[in-house]
Amino acid sequence: MDATLVLGPDEAFLLAPDTVYPVTIDPTQALGLLGDTFVQRNIANTPQGGATELLVGTYNGGGQVNRSLLVFDASPAFERVVQSATLSLWEHHSFSCTPRWVDIRNAGWFDPATVTWNSQPWIDWRPEGILANANVASGYSSACPDAWVNFDMTGWVQHYADARNDTDWMMPLAVTAGSETDSLGWKKFHSGNAGGNVPTLTFAYDGNCDQYNGVLVCGAIRDKYYSSGGPEGPLGMPATSQNCGARDGGCFNHFQGGSIYWTSTTGAHVVAGAIRQKYAALGWEYSALGYPTTDQNCGARDGGCFNHFQGGSVYWSAATGAHMVAGGIREKYAAIGWEYSALGYPSTDQICGGRDGGCYNHFQGGSILWSAATGARAVTGGIWQKYAEMKFENSVLGYPTTDQNCGARDGGCFNHFQGGSIYWTPAHGAHPVTGPIRATWADMGYEYGWLGFPTTDPAQVAGGTRQQFEGGNIVRDERSNTTTVGAGALTRPTQFQRVTQARTELQATAKIRPGGSSYDGVRFQWRSYSLNPSDGWINVDPVALRLPEGGAVVGTWLPVTDGTAARCRPATSGMPPRAFRSMG
Repeated sequence: MDATLVLGPDEAFLLAPDTVYPVTIDPTQALGLLGDTFVQRNIANTPQGGATELLVGTYNGGGQVNRSLLVFDASPAFERVVQSATLSLWEHHSFSCTPRWVDIRNAGWFDPATVTWNSQPWIDWRPEGILANANVASGYSSACPDAWVNFDMTGWVQHYADARNDTDWMMPLAVTAGSETDSLGWKKFHSGNAGGNVPTLTFAYDGNCDQYNGVLVCGAIRDKYYSSGGPEGPLGMPATSQNCGARDGGCFNHFQGGSIYWTSTTGAHVVAGAIRQKYAALGWEYSALGYPTTDQNCGARDGGCFNHFQGGSVYWSAATGAHMVAGGIREKYAAIGWEYSALGYPSTDQICGGRDGGCYNHFQGGSILWSAATGARAVTGGIWQKYAEMKFENSVLGYPTTDQNCGARDGGCFNHFQGGSIYWTPAHGAHPVTGPIRATWADMGYEYGWLGFPTTDPAQVAGGTRQQFEGGNIVRDERSNTTTVGAGALTRPTQFQRVTQARTELQATAKIRPGGSSYDGVRFQWRSYSLNPSDGWINVDPVALRLPEGGAVVGTWLPVTDGTAARCRPATSGMPPRAFRSMG
């Protein structure tokens, strides 16, 4: 059923110069009357349940004494921040128009249907037992007609509202005369069984706040608290009152099981568990994270949890703990799929003490590194392991300039860096390529050239550096400031195999005639180009040689006539001639 609530506040209040807008109207609610009755001394064992009147005091100097009892359902006031409360009784008879005190006292529980004078509940007769009172006289004559008598019950309803007082949900009250021997105090009120003007106990409360054990939870934080399960939910009971002196005008409450933070721009969001501990360690809303922009979400990969914040995110898993990701690194992490990417969960907080002012986060499956010059780039898998082995950005490689790319030839992957590259293949693993060797390899088409992928890391050799590739090697000679490409580990050149001078060394060994005066034979040897003198030479099989006349060389040595070696050509086309040096 739809209903329209029309509020008609006093015009003078709205126009008053000291009225501050917006105006908040606190709601009012009535406590349900569970029952009422009276007891009378001269009918000490007769219950009066169902009577339409509530009798108080004496009309004959104490000969007959009456007391009335009421019980209300106090549960609607529980946890409310009570602003005011009023008990209203309709007085329709008094002994005279001379006012006399009527007291509302604390009482024990009773059954309205069966209670009698002799079984009446405990009543607190101490002066402090008076919860409220009024000095009135109504209903005697037109000079003091029937009227409502109002008792200020604010303090007592507040007492019931505060769970720390451990009160029952039923609120029993006794209505007694200020003097039970003064006939002027004789009064009659309507009971709950009367045709109208029955007893009421109403209270106004702060519609924006509730309290738990005296701790206030208000507004959007209160709404979030209730939607998260309230005291019975994972947050449990509030541990602090709402604090609205936070950064940028924000507010927060801490609870047994977490916190709720609110700002006008982010709304109210829950932070709990290890993520909350990390948030606290970083400085709460005063950290680079700022305020949360999402509730804690624990439906992530492998049972992990996360919160997003204004300035970053905190991710948690059982394997990694809680860690912060922020700035450009967070943007990259988001772009590649958060925890569902190859990176998995962060295993460190973001650390910004890197080389050249850079930052990084390590993750389960890799790292994201950022610098002002390169931006944020991801490195994963075998390339990441090799990069770590080389001391990350503090190596010759510096920071990555690309994300890992696995669209290379034969299923390979690579990252380019400020100072080089790392290439990976299933067959050869990950190897860095740097400096002039990388420049030469790049000119040849990287892995798409005839050298293919690197198969080793760069190795120091005499005078420089050599690196092996699938199809050969590249050597950097620092002595001559040259970079050359070699054929790799060949047993011997084969027919139609192209072997360039730059890739192959040849030498000849002369055989001395008996007596040592001249030579009668020569033998050829070759090896891949090398800077290492210890690399062995390989004999050229004579069957691979042909004499100019087309005949084959017979024996191990090429014959020498008159001190001159017979001319020959290699049987393998494509091997160029090379000047020989005597080894006699």
